[in-house]
Amino acid sequence: MAVTVFYKDDVIARGQPGDFTQALRDLGPLARSSDLLAFDDDTGRQVDLDLTEPAAPRPRGRPSLGVEAREVTLLPRHWEWLAGQPGGASVTLRKLVEAAMRAGRSERECLDAACRFLTV
Repeated sequence: MAVTVFYKDDVIARGQPGDFTQALRDLGPLARSSDLLAFDDDTGRQVDLDLTEPAAPRPRGRPSLGVEAREVTLLPRHWEWLAGQPGGASVTLRKLVEAAMRAGRSERECLDAACRFLTV
């Protein structure tokens, strides 16, 4: 996720949060929390940055790949279709999500992002 960080009215950082987290920590205490604002570059939503120290590395295995298990609720006909796909449900769902992400954002999504940013 790429973000842009503003301190009062100036852009002070742009890019991946991990690239400039230490610089933001070095700013010290702020007079007002609203002096420092961060926005997701894709959605225009204001985001909270985690400025805590990174946790210890996780052990090897599937979780280190970033795989996250969550519940998906589908109709029986959807499960049947997914079961018939090469690789099964998980692989097919990941491929569908990746294809949608590559397709890019619609004009409406771009306008919504701009409105969210301007509202803040």
